[in-house]
Amino acid sequence: MHASSRFLIGAVVFGTLCAPRAAAAYSVLAHEAIIDTLWDSAIAPVLRARFPAVTREQLLEARGYAYGGCVIQDLGYYPFGSTEFSDLVHYVRSGDFVHELLLESQDVNEYVTESVFRH
Repeated sequence: MHASSRFLIGAVVFGTLCAPRAAAAYSVLAHEAIIDTLWDSAIAPVLRARFPAVTREQLLEARGYAYGGCVIQDLGYYPFGSTEFSDLVHYVRSGDFVHELLLESQDVNEYVTESVFRH
């Protein structure tokens, strides 16, 4: 086999192995990274505006609820989950659902959980 043929085969194999693959969805950590990125600039100011008496400790606790709210709608896509649930909260009048959740929220933890629910 000639050196040029080996080089060509090697280049094709290398190119095939290095080809980018399509990403179908965000991972759990990507969802949580969005919360971390937007917390100080967007989420916390909204919480302070809606709940002016909120303390620093309550905001810290609310951040934990935000992490839960950012992944709850995807639970159906995990093993043993209900894909029907996740499909419904993603695609069937999800804006109306989240709007009602926000209107019904009674404290900062409920509000932050539901506001990040609509990713």
